Amino acid sequence: MSDTKDQANGKAALSLVTLHLARCQAFPEGSSSIGYRFIAPLDSESRINPAEWNNLRQRCLVNRFRDGELAQSGHLVHKPGGAGGATWYFEYPAGGAEEAVKHLDDHRFLPGEYVSIKGGDGDWETFKVADVRLVADQ
Repeated sequence: MSDTKDQANGKAALSLVTLHLARCQAFPEGSSSIGYRFIAPLDSESRINPAEWNNLRQRCLVNRFRDGELAQSGHLVHKPGGAGGATWYFEYPAGGAEEAVKHLDDHRFLPGEYVSIKGGDGDWETFKVADVRLVADQ
């Protein structure tokens, strides 16, 4: 991706990022049945673009999936506080749950890269970027 703008229609380009659980003690090979899919604007370096997120926040959705559980849907949100003055969260309206994402705006979202997410139980888990695609419906 070379630009955050879709040159055909002038809108910000959104990407669908898929994360799978990385290798850990419980899952030595990782797990593709535990993870997240979220939509966010990525810049030319495959990092989240906070200014574009601010313009498109209602379209920045997240879906958490876990084998044997109902999927949860919510939004990618940016709240005051934390390192650098703000923290990124996956926020789910059902029950008001939220999961912090460690240094989300510092990460490059390319296949094979890693990101840490603090689950509702308070434990950090590491996820591997499995796929990144442009959202077709801009």
